[in-house]
Amino acid sequence: DGLQMTVLLVAAKRELIETKLSLLADVGLEPSIIDVDAFALHNAFELNYPDAMRGVVGLVNIGHELTNVNILDDGVPVLTRDIQVGTRRFREDMQRERGISAEEADRMLQGSETTAELEPFLETRGEELAVGIERAAAFLQSASRSSAGLSRLYTTGGGARIPGLNRVLADRLR
Repeated sequence: DGLQMTVLLVAAKRELIETKLSLLADVGLEPSIIDVDAFALHNAFELNYPDAMRGVVGLVNIGHELTNVNILDDGVPVLTRDIQVGTRRFREDMQRERGISAEEADRMLQGSETTAELEPFLETRGEELAVGIERAAAFLQSASRSSAGLSRLYTTGGGARIPGLNRVLADRLR
């Protein structure tokens, strides 16, 4: 009757889900909910920081293999994107270009301060992450009900702890 409904369709390979369920069963756990990582992050964020949900907000989960970008408009998820950059790429770049071991690279990535050795990798990979986030936000602005741009960005995941990465993202994304 001319009414519109927004529908979200999420698909996952059965084998992937069954593997995860099997791992949990092996340790004696039975999940009550299975959720897509971006929406699990959204739910956790909304529960813990309800006041931060106003406006257009980006949740960025910087993982080992990839980075998930979830953009919310007044708390409603409107865009989810994956960027093929994670902490592994930082480590592999450092190993290849500096000739250091994986353990040494991990120590630098998990350190408490930015070092001169880490700075070039922050710039290149940080730039790559920022471009991916900018593209997602630009797509949202051109296709969304909201003309507002991204007002705040929250980072999480192991990569959010890389010394200096949040500064690089903040400088680039303003």
